[in-house]
Amino acid sequence: MEGFGEVNSTNKDVPVLGIYKFRSLNSSLSQISFMDIETYREIFGYYTARDIVQTLPAKEQKLMDASEDDLFGGGIYSSGAPAGSIGDLEKSIKTETRVTRQIDFDTAAWNYVSILLKPGENLNASVARMKQLVKENNLPVKVLSWKQASGQVASTADLLQSVVVVFVVLLFIVAIIIIMNTLSMNALERTEEFGMMRAVGARKGFITRMFLAETFSLSVVFGGGGMLIGEIAAIILRRLQIGSGGNQIIELVFGGDTFRPVLGVTGAVIGIVGLLIVTILAVIYPVLVARKITPLDAINRH
Repeated sequence: MEGFGEVNSTNKDVPVLGIYKFRSLNSSLSQISFMDIETYREIFGYYTARDIVQTLPAKEQKLMDASEDDLFGGGIYSSGAPAGSIGDLEKSIKTETRVTRQIDFDTAAWNYVSILLKPGENLNASVARMKQLVKENNLPVKVLSWKQASGQVASTADLLQSVVVVFVVLLFIVAIIIIMNTLSMNALERTEEFGMMRAVGARKGFITRMFLAETFSLSVVFGGGGMLIGEIAAIILRRLQIGSGGNQIIELVFGGDTFRPVLGVTGAVIGIVGLLIVTILAVIYPVLVARKITPLDAINRH
């Protein structure tokens, strides 16, 4: 392993204990290596002053204290020395960090620290609070959200999520237009009914409440039925264990290597709210059409 720290570059032989493979996005994350924290710190020089203790053997200490005349004038090392001693000399004066005691993980230096928030904690507020603490304590720390730290993977996932949201919004718009057209035709076909009701004393408010009650009843029955069918379909798809085939884009859409759709409480609430919005927007124009029907319209139509 090779690392570039602030002081020097370091090469270190590290035993390979195993080769791993990520369940998802392995082609993007395959260059990540896992190692023990002490080896990582040694490679990159991530140590605090209290952790670094240089203990030089007597021969190396003599080299460090020697003058230029001693090195090249026949003292410790001269041009008459055997060729093999040149490599020994380079090995002796090589810059190397030696840690002579066990690292205290609570006080030693870290490259980055991940903070797990409690359920219900607001991410943006937590990031802002942490930035304020870092500023107050003059710490050389950069605070990032998990999306910012994830880089391109998170950006790609956000892009795909935005595409899905736009697609769903377009479906809602199409549904609103179809439902509105159907209800408007229904109101016109019931001109005689609404006209006769108006002739016997029914007010526009009564017509409106009746039309809304019918529409929302249909919405509850068929919208609820659609959500139930969706949950059944999700259960079936989870059991089918549809794989991504190793495609990274599909893995991001699936949220893993296997498609496991889940409705859940949040999904059900979003579905109910969406159904309510679609119903309200779709029924506005048909209600106006029904309210404009008069007894004369019913007579003319008859």
